[in-house]
Amino acid sequence: MVGEFGHTDDAGAHKIIRKAPEIGGPPDVPDGALLGEADHHGNRKSVGDEKDRYSYRQPKRARKGSHSVGYIRSGDRDGNRSYAERDLDRFNFRRYELDAQQYVPFDNGYKVLAVASNVVLTDTDGNNTVPFYFMPDLGGRQSLRGFRERRFRDRNSIFASAEYRWEAWWALDVAVFADAGKVAARRSDINLKDLEGSYGMGFRFHTKKAFAFRLDIAHSREGFLPIFTAQHVF
Repeated sequence: MVGEFGHTDDAGAHKIIRKAPEIGGPPDVPDGALLGEADHHGNRKSVGDEKDRYSYRQPKRARKGSHSVGYIRSGDRDGNRSYAERDLDRFNFRRYELDAQQYVPFDNGYKVLAVASNVVLTDTDGNNTVPFYFMPDLGGRQSLRGFRERRFRDRNSIFASAEYRWEAWWALDVAVFADAGKVAARRSDINLKDLEGSYGMGFRFHTKKAFAFRLDIAHSREGFLPIFTAQHVF
């Protein structure tokens, strides 16, 4: 077993605990298995099905509650896992990821303070290295929105975002937001020093039951950047 992760809160959070698979373990346990996941959303009636348990469940227009999830992905030459390079034995690595979200409602849920954070760490043995295209990255529609897509990339990353959202109309939410984060070659440099930042304003359009699309206008030291996407930020 690689490890396990769990979360509970005083509000009666749903709780799921999963053990990570052993290297070369049972084939019915997917690589990158969920170590633990917990959430509590006042507008959610159930934890979800098996598909939900092995994916990032990003609630659309969540008004209150929390959500946290932890993953470990690993591989070695004989493990036949996603991050095991089997020919040259030079690109074997492990990836650890923690993602958390918190929603604090105001004014009977018409206003929400939403906070999200994400940490990704990688680890290698011997002369192995993490391939460039598997390194965590920041920048674009989902993180550090004032920078172009995948502007920053390295072996480790830390990121946080805060949004103050309010319902301006039944089909429109307006938000002001701020993002901060950085990437680093060494895990010891994953801290709150020298963070890159961006901020801006967003418009989120939706029906009564589903999110439709959003338009964000973000700013960073590299200027303004408009974002139009059908993907919810968190």
